[in-house]
Amino acid sequence: MISKARSVGAGRRQARLKLNATIRLLLAIACLSGTAQAQVKAETPVSQELLDLLVDFNEYVESGRPIVDYVPADSALHVNGGFVLVDATSKESGQQLLAELDTLGLMNGAAFGRLVSGWLPIRSIEALQDLVYLKFVRAAAMSTGTASPKPPRKTPCQ
Repeated sequence: MISKARSVGAGRRQARLKLNATIRLLLAIACLSGTAQAQVKAETPVSQELLDLLVDFNEYVESGRPIVDYVPADSALHVNGGFVLVDATSKESGQQLLAELDTLGLMNGAAFGRLVSGWLPIRSIEALQDLVYLKFVRAAAMSTGTASPKPPRKTPCQ
């Protein structure tokens, strides 16, 4: 009787060990899957806030409302007349990236080292993915001073 109880107990322990091993394997797969998804997201040079802005802007424009009246859902973004103030980092030279961004309609652009800032047409956000020298781009951080950044001198909407 004792040997039968030991074999049942051993069988249960073995089943628990297999279950624990299976759970650990599934957790490892889930973690690797999440890591792969995070790596895919990290590979895009465009920040999520800019991608969200593009979606919001396109919905606004498709509704037939004028571009000059657009106000983004994220109040921390500097947006004016269909342009958004951006900060970009170049893989190499800021001047090379500035030239690329100029072809997308960047206004009042400036480069310092590998950094480039300026007013980018919101409609050009999707095309940023194709730039050779772009390492990363995001909306310019909100300043705490009283003066706001100068909007573009001329916009296609004015």
